[in-house]
Amino acid sequence: FTLINFALSLVPMYAIIIFTGTPLSFYHLLLPLIYVLLFIFCAGMGFILSTVSVFLRDMFYIYGVFLTLLQYLTPIVYDISYIPDGFALLLRSNPLYWYVTASRSIILYGALPSMTAWLFCILFAALFLALGIYIFKRSQNKFIYYV
Repeated sequence: FTLINFALSLVPMYAIIIFTGTPLSFYHLLLPLIYVLLFIFCAGMGFILSTVSVFLRDMFYIYGVFLTLLQYLTPIVYDISYIPDGFALLLRSNPLYWYVTASRSIILYGALPSMTAWLFCILFAALFLALGIYIFKRSQNKFIYYV
């Protein structure tokens, strides 16, 4: 459902981009790759969250607080250049920062995302998927005792 909702929200976004006269570039074709990497990252987080939720029943409430914190620590509506350097380092350690930065480079500036952004997007996607699968596989035999 969320993927369909997201895909449908791209239609008005590109309508606004075209209406405002912002030039479309070849780099817009790279957006699906960024979104696939984001999906892989989210799948890894899903494996971790599903495993932890079996053992900690209150994870639903903790996860809500975590998502709110993550939302405010992800520079979506503000540019990180306005943030002091010490705090900006904390924001750059947020995995979602790199996906937002790569998408922003393409959508707002019509430019290719930096190699650093690509590297971190790929690294976080692979790391969290591998970690999520490892945690899930290691704990799946214990699920029956807690369900």
